[in-house]
Amino acid sequence: MSDTLVRQLEMLRCLPHWPGKTNTATLQEKLSSSGFEVSVRTIQRDLQKLSRFFPIASDEISSHLGWYWMKGAESFNPFHMPPHIAMTFQLVERFSQSLLPQSSVSYLSPYFKTADDTLLELSDNSLANWAEKVFISQRVQPTLPPVISEEVYYAVYLALLEERKINLTYHSLGSSESRTAVVNPLAVLVREPIIYLVCTFWDYEDVRQIPLHRICQAEVLDETAVIDSDFKVAEFVRSSDQDIVLNDEIKLVAKLSPVQGEYLLESPLSDSQEITKGDEWYSLKAEVKDTMQLRRWILSLTGDMEIVEPIALRDEIAATVRKQSQMYK
Repeated sequence: MSDTLVRQLEMLRCLPHWPGKTNTATLQEKLSSSGFEVSVRTIQRDLQKLSRFFPIASDEISSHLGWYWMKGAESFNPFHMPPHIAMTFQLVERFSQSLLPQSSVSYLSPYFKTADDTLLELSDNSLANWAEKVFISQRVQPTLPPVISEEVYYAVYLALLEERKINLTYHSLGSSESRTAVVNPLAVLVREPIIYLVCTFWDYEDVRQIPLHRICQAEVLDETAVIDSDFKVAEFVRSSDQDIVLNDEIKLVAKLSPVQGEYLLESPLSDSQEITKGDEWYSLKAEVKDTMQLRRWILSLTGDMEIVEPIALRDEIAATVRKQSQMYK
């Protein structure tokens, strides 16, 4: 195999899928790191030739000229995808729909297609039907993830990776009025099915969250983002007023129906859980985090669970149940 062919294969491998793109100077650096010393002009000529045989293109309209694999193009891999890797991609495709925005899934679609084609060739292989032998069922009511612009999704993650500022256009919940802001991206927070950009606005220090699906436009700027070196997203989630954690821990005491008691014997709430079996009710004691998620879980067990302690939580749940019952009168 000639050096030119190997270099061109490496060049194709370095190109991102749309909406990502990379310029010839960046390609030159990547090729150099792989042992190919070549001029920018040669790279440009190679790309023009390769575009006649492969679905690659350059964005000649944008001020940031770059090359990319066209939308919907299959993944480029000069080597065959092993069956076990193909099987893994099939499972990811099936069970990631409710966890990832459509834009995330679309980035993987070329690999999903390659995986499907690989397994179709293995009709006599047990791996070919493996995806049909695994099923995941959620115990909570799932909701569909909001639609996120692919350009927005790509820009946010690129800015996070390169620690650059973003010029955003976004709107608030229930409002059609757009706002603009320059933000410093700090992290991405996933609270199924919503994905949030954790950031600071302009030169302010207070940390805020913006749902990605409410961002209309996002432009990655050449300015370096202002990021507090002490910021930790895990600590922010635990301490944020908008977080589901209300207090550290509480000692939960409750009465359970036998069926629910048996479930918790199999899958405990915490390491400290204690369950005592009774004739009509099981008694539960456990140290758990005081969260909104805990409240939603308790309310989902109406008729199978009665909170005994803490008294404040019992009163809160009772008030919620009374309010809900009034809605059905």
